[in-house]
Amino acid sequence: MNPTPKFTPPERDARSGFALLVTVVLVAFLVLILVGLATLTRVETQVAGNSQNLAPPPASHPESGAHLLS
Repeated sequence: MNPTPKFTPPERDARSGFALLVTVVLVAFLVLILVGLATLTRVETQVAGNSQNLAPPPASHPESGAHLLS
């Protein structure tokens, strides 16, 4: 009767998992950039809407020349 051989895991060197660590850090950095860009886009859209709401209509502005057309 042969005894079953025991499994011995392969030895790992010091660089094992380094590529995974670099990949996770890069993906986290990209996610941070994307979240920042999404926030910036949302804020810029709100600012553009606010400035359109505050601007007077073009016909009411005396320098627009709209009063000369009628």
